[in-house]
Amino acid sequence: MSTETLYSDLMDQAARHPERVALRYCRSAAQIETTTYAQLAAMARDYACGFAPFASARIIPLLLPKSAHCVAAMLGAIAAGKAFACLNRKLRWPQIQQILAAVGPTLALVDGIGAQTLAAGSPDPVTHWRLVGDAPLPAHQQRAVELLRQRIDLQSWPSALTPLPPSPCTRGEGWGEGPPPPSGGIAGCLTPHPTLSPRTGRGKNEQYD
Repeated sequence: MSTETLYSDLMDQAARHPERVALRYCRSAAQIETTTYAQLAAMARDYACGFAPFASARIIPLLLPKSAHCVAAMLGAIAAGKAFACLNRKLRWPQIQQILAAVGPTLALVDGIGAQTLAAGSPDPVTHWRLVGDAPLPAHQQRAVELLRQRIDLQSWPSALTPLPPSPCTRGEGWGEGPPPPSGGIAGCLTPHPTLSPRTGRGKNEQYD
């Protein structure tokens, strides 16, 4: 299956089997969340529509957990004709900074835990960050968010992006509505500096004097 068909295949599956479970997210041993195909399709379509106005955002970093939101954001990026970079949340700010410098993003997603990592550094104010996740946040994460909002553009998703300008996303309510899959195949899962050590920030195969 190519990236060009992932989004459309999800929409087809949601139309045929909307109540079937698409994802299971284990928050803890006692808390497992399920996401149906209908829910995942709706989330992916919302992300695609939200990404579309950011024409200059060619690669969208995702500093998110392995959750339904992360999967939906990946699919939304594909539908919007953009690439995405899933950032390892075990990395510290210096390593995250290296990746962001290489990507040069104008749009990125983060959750409360990721916001704490960003707050420990100096994120580039050029990047528009969107906060994804459950509300209200724990107090320590909310403090990090408030600190970041004094320094960068950090707004909650998706309210910060609404109302959206007219686009293929807003025409009708069929499962197939939304941006067409990219024809050039530019969207995909990118992992800049994939061998960075979370502890040292150095490449595992790199030699240092």
